[in-house]
Parts: sequence; structure tokens; C-alpha cells
Amino acid sequence: MNDKYRQYIGGKITIPSVDANGNHIEGIYNFQGANEILEIYFLDDAQYSSVGADTFKEMKNLQKIYLPSTIITIGNRAFTGCHSLALSALPPALVNLGDGAFSSCFNITLTAIPITVTTIPFQCFAICGKINISVLGNAAHNLLIEKSAFLACGMDQVQHLTIADNVTFVAEGNLNERPFSSAYTALDQLTVPAHRFGYDDASIMYYELFGREWVNNKPNIDELQ
Repeated sequence: MNDKYRQYIGGKITIPSVDANGNHIEGIYNFQGANEILEIYFLDDAQYSSVGADTFKEMKNLQKIYLPSTIITIGNRAFTGCHSLALSALPPALVNLGDGAFSSCFNITLTAIPITVTTIPFQCFAICGKINISVLGNAAHNLLIEKSAFLACGMDQVQHLTIADNVTFVAEGNLNERPFSSAYTALDQLTVPAHRFGYDDASIMYYELFGREWVNNKPNIDELQ
């Protein structure tokens, strides 16, 4: 670990806003695999803008982190494998998410994606079994959802999913690479702007996005007005 700007006491670590030379620290790096750390805090005046690739990767015992509201980028695999991390919200100004940023974070409980996010990339939330997001996209920003973005996220508390008009998808490859493969397992109603996807048949659209066919209790699909 890089100890230049850390204060570590009994499993808890506090990261200040400036380095030893008094310069504001913009990026967070180099905690990968530090399993002795349970909680991470930042000083109130922290102006961090990014969490670098692999920064907290495989910190299996990390339980809490309070990310500064100034964070706009979370890099590739930044939190991959943080099995114990309990995180209920992302920074409100977040724009960029990296591939696999939160994959295999079994205990994060997100219910929304900040409206400023532009892309949910490859396996960003793969195998995050406790997230339950019922609305994707908004009128103010375009959102791209890439292959396997929500792979094997049960989303089993979501019965009605709404996808905004300006959301687009990378829906290609084999069935486990679809944006919602093995996700939204309890879905009963789906509201989508069907005209945006170019699918004449709703069942084809569902297959393209979810990687599975309607079986028995197929969801009711409404077109977004």
C-alpha cells in the first residue's frame, strides 16, 4: 500500500485532502488487496475526482466507504471482489464508470444510478445480487448500457422496470453477454420506448436485452409515452 496520505487506526483509515506538500489529491489509488482495512473515510474538505483502476480490488473485508461527493470517475475493477462492502448510493456527480467497477460486490444495495452517468460498461455490476434498480436513464442525459452490465444481478425485488427514451444498449454476443442476462428475475412489468430499439416484436426486444425468452408469466411490456 502507498502510505503517503493515510491515517490508519484499528481497521479504519482516514484519507486527508492534501498530500505532504499541501497539494490537493485528485485521485485515489493503491489499496488493492488490503484485507486488514474494514472502513475508509475522507476528510470533509476532500476534493477527490477519481478512484483509479483496481484501487480497492479484492478488499474482501472492506465493509464501509464514504466516497466524496466530488468523485466523477470510478475506474476499471475499482471495487471488484469487495464481497463485504455495504454501499447504498454512488456519488451524485458521478459520470464515468469503468468495466467491472463493482463486479462481485455481493452486499451493495444500490437502488438508483446517478443521472449524470453516461455509460454502464461491461460487467460493471455483474454478480451484485442485492442491487434493485427500477428506473434506468432520464430525460436529461443519454445512457449507454453495454454487454453483461448487470450480469447475474437478481434484482429480485423489482417487479416493474422503466427504461427511459434516451437509453441505448449493446445487445449482442452470446446469451450471457446481454445487458440483463440472469437479472430482473421477478419482473412483471417492463416500460420501454420500443420505437428506439427498432424491434417490431416485443418478445424479440425482451430476448435481445435479457438473453432469455418469455416463459409462462411473461412481463407486461408497455411503450414509454
